[in-house]
Amino acid sequence: LLHPGDCQTGVSYSLIAMTQAIMGGLLSLEQISHHVALIRQHLLFADGARLMDMPIAYHGGPERIFRRAESAAFFGREIGLMYVHSHLRYAEIMAQLGDADALWEALLAVNPIAVTEQVKNASLRQRNAYFSSSDAAFRDRYQSLAEWSRVKDQSIAVDGGWRIYSSGPGIYVSMLIQHVFGRRREFGQRLHKPCLPAAHHALRLNWSGADSAF
Repeated sequence: LLHPGDCQTGVSYSLIAMTQAIMGGLLSLEQISHHVALIRQHLLFADGARLMDMPIAYHGGPERIFRRAESAAFFGREIGLMYVHSHLRYAEIMAQLGDADALWEALLAVNPIAVTEQVKNASLRQRNAYFSSSDAAFRDRYQSLAEWSRVKDQSIAVDGGWRIYSSGPGIYVSMLIQHVFGRRREFGQRLHKPCLPAAHHALRLNWSGADSAF
C-alpha cells in the first residue's frame, strides 16, 4: 500500500513515511537524496507538501481500507491532503539537509501574512490567524479525484482551513528560532547553526534573554 507498485488504492507516495524515515536516520545519504527528489516531484505543490500524491477515492459508506479518508464527505484538512503540520516536517528535513532556500520557501508558503503573495492561487484569507490546512476549492470529492492535476498546475484556488489552531503557531515559531536562526539546545548544549538563505543573511533575531541579539 502507498507505494509506486500499489495497484489497490491509487496512491503511490506518502509524505509521512518518507519524512519520518529521514528524520529518524533510517536512510543512507543516497536514499535521502532519492526520497527528497520523490517528494519534490510528486508531493510538493505551490501551497505546500501534501500527505499523498492522490486523494483517496470517496465511497460514502463503510471504509474498505482507510479510516475516515474513504467516507468523509468534506474535502478539507487531511482529506484535502495538505496538512500544515506535516508540511512543516518537510521544512524540518530541508533544515536538516542545510537547504536554506527550500526551508525559507516552505515557511513562506504557510505564512498567513505572506501566502497570497507567495502562492498565486491562494484565496484571500484571514492574515492574523494561523491555518492548519490548504484545501483546493473543489465542489466535491468526485471532482477532486477527477481534476487533481489542477492543484499542481495552480488552476484552482486553495483555501486556508481550520483558521484558529493552537499548536501550529508554536511549531512555526520554533522552526524559525531553532532552524532558520539556528538557536537550539541538543543534549544540554547550546548550538548556533543558522539555516538562512544567502539573500537574507543580514537578518537578526532579537532575544530578551542573556543573548540580546544573534
